[in-house]
Amino acid sequence: MNNFDIIRTITSTRAARIRPGIYGSQRRDYGFTVDIPDNLPIVGIIDTGVGSIEPLRAAITNISYDHTGMGQHWDESGHGTLVAGLVILGQEFLKNIKGSYTAKARVATLKVIHHNTDEIDIPRLLHDIRDAKNNYGIRLFNMSLNIPTVKQYNDAFSSFAFELDKLAHELGILLFLSVGNISEERLRELTEQEPHVSHEYPNLFYCLNSNSEIHSCHSTNIQEPAESLCNISVGALAGNLEGTTNHDLTPASEYPAYYTRKFHLDFTQPVNGTELKRNQINKYLNKPDIVFEGGDLFNYDAGIEILRSPLADTEKFFGRSCGTSIATPLVTSMAAELLGTYPDLTVQSVKALLINSSQSSCGPNPPAFQNYGINLLRKLSGFGRPTHDNLIFTDDNTITFIVEDTIKVDEFNTIPIKLPAYISDTDNKLSFTLSLCYSFLPVKDNHLNYLPLHISFGIFKPLQASEMADLNTERYRIKTGITWSDDFFGVENRLFSNTQKLSFNLLAKDVRALGNEVSLAIRCTAKTEIPELHRQDLVGSDHPFSIAITISEIPTNKANNTLFAQMMADNIVENIGESEGEATIEV
Repeated sequence: MNNFDIIRTITSTRAARIRPGIYGSQRRDYGFTVDIPDNLPIVGIIDTGVGSIEPLRAAITNISYDHTGMGQHWDESGHGTLVAGLVILGQEFLKNIKGSYTAKARVATLKVIHHNTDEIDIPRLLHDIRDAKNNYGIRLFNMSLNIPTVKQYNDAFSSFAFELDKLAHELGILLFLSVGNISEERLRELTEQEPHVSHEYPNLFYCLNSNSEIHSCHSTNIQEPAESLCNISVGALAGNLEGTTNHDLTPASEYPAYYTRKFHLDFTQPVNGTELKRNQINKYLNKPDIVFEGGDLFNYDAGIEILRSPLADTEKFFGRSCGTSIATPLVTSMAAELLGTYPDLTVQSVKALLINSSQSSCGPNPPAFQNYGINLLRKLSGFGRPTHDNLIFTDDNTITFIVEDTIKVDEFNTIPIKLPAYISDTDNKLSFTLSLCYSFLPVKDNHLNYLPLHISFGIFKPLQASEMADLNTERYRIKTGITWSDDFFGVENRLFSNTQKLSFNLLAKDVRALGNEVSLAIRCTAKTEIPELHRQDLVGSDHPFSIAITISEIPTNKANNTLFAQMMADNIVENIGESEGEATIEV
């Protein structure tokens, strides 16, 4: 078994600092220090252990679990140490060479394997995650390891994913899971030893009718447990955050990397031998959720810089590597920074904010991904790349609301949102981006009903819930194209998604016609063809959800730079930001 999802480690660019020691000796070190602010969130690193190397030492807590008996700080491969370093330091370490960095998180060590061929003791891991949450309050975990077997097309959810979904729902935690990598050996075979048109990018990922003897579409699918729905799965882009186009194998640094993996559900193929109808397909059901830079292959400059042990057999102090195991902790680090700034947020709000800040790094229709019958780009990159600058703070022209609430099955709720009256007197537009996330208790061994709970939302005319409930959607829709985030028509035969996103613009005349107000509507339903006890629990419970709403003013001539202040004044909200004019707020 090979659990690692790292592709390759190559020579470093940064060099260790050499200083004079006592008696004429030389002393080598990393050349930088790490500042540890108070009250940083703790992230559980599920990996090969975390080496207690000098720059990270103060950020490594005494919280540890060792399944190997080899010691939690003995990281022979260096995999867990590099992951922990990226979680602690974040992308700032990759973008700027400085003498001091500010930590984004502290880490706890969950050493589940020692060698890359070791098996993961899943029951013990589940127990330790629960213990870490219950005894130490840890809510974020990074797992850059995978079960080596790949998902066949339209495979059911694995037992591992099921257990992680249960944990996430029951404990209010969030795991960041890498989708796994196509191995370096396999990529060399496809691109160098036996080149073929179906091995080229991006045909490698999806070419059902290939006449190549070694091409295999399903072998590029995600690995367990990345299909988990309550957690966040992360794929890789080919860039390395150094501000230069130094990709190698992948055609462009902003494209999904050649080695990353795609979602295994393919609705163009039969599911259980049956062709799905159009209204059974859910466009939001996808993994990975997001992507981030993970470096590229076969070129020294294409990798991501990582920390290495000074005692390593090969690269010491620094190295370069690439893989989805690199991209994943960089996203985890952003989540930790978000929780460090707003510690009262639920983890599903963290997920919603990450999704809401994401967009395609290569645009909606990049040339390499045209002419496909499926949306291959989405299968590789999900909602896109999260944007750090828009995640934690906004400017005067933008405001982000977080709605944390609950809803019962068969309920229909609304929340009024007042819009700035001055927009009506301009030619400017309002841009809306909204994302919904919620966790759920999954139904085991039931592909269609695995997610039995449906929650969806929309922005509509300023009506009360009781008024909307008596009308069809056309009567309260603002304009064509702006409707519910997800449809539940045909509840029993439809696949649901617990992560949804909407984006649209309103013109000044639209705002004027609405009387400077809209309603955020939320509705809920559930499947009935599930075990009775599960159904009773669904019907009798309040179901928490989080919605991130970002509204920006798009000026045609001149921005007013007062949208944030005006919406703060017009709406009943709690300001959870730290500085005037830069904040995320909660309805």
